[in-house]
Amino acid sequence: MRDFIRRSGLIAVTIFAAQLFSVGSRILAQNADNAGNGKPVLHDALMVGIFGNTLGGFSLRYEHYFSESFNVMGGIGGYGTTTGGDSLTNEGRFFFVLTIPIMANYLIRFGDHNVEIGAGMFLHFSPPDCTELPFGNKLTCSLLKGTGTLGYRYRPIEGGFNFGVAYTPIFDRGDFVNWFGIALGHGFR
Repeated sequence: MRDFIRRSGLIAVTIFAAQLFSVGSRILAQNADNAGNGKPVLHDALMVGIFGNTLGGFSLRYEHYFSESFNVMGGIGGYGTTTGGDSLTNEGRFFFVLTIPIMANYLIRFGDHNVEIGAGMFLHFSPPDCTELPFGNKLTCSLLKGTGTLGYRYRPIEGGFNFGVAYTPIFDRGDFVNWFGIALGHGFR
């Protein structure tokens, strides 16, 4: 079972990387077409997050904007945990828990300052015995979890520095965890 989970994670990461390359190529072509005709050139963003829509730790995410207000985000993240022992005495085994978030977000724009509202899910590749997870085991060891976003987002339409802070609750088979996240990044054309 452990090998199956590892292989599944590797396949998911490979598919995600291929999608990023494909989307990036289309964006460059679209921006080249729009650059000379007076239309606003949409930019995408590469963001680094702490906590947020990945349950804990960190994330690296790519956001593709279909309009000034609507984006789809995909990323990769994770956190470290120990299982099978006492984490205070460093007994047990250390595991890196891989998370892969996929979100759709809408920005209510006020110039460069925005209210961000989003919904999505993330794949959560847990340790094999899944005995110690954040939040005192409140969440199950399921592979798929739901998440949302409600927060502030600084995003200039012309690109450059991006910043966000948000409430990012996590849903898992009837359980609910209040969570938050902070993200920094760069919008590019």
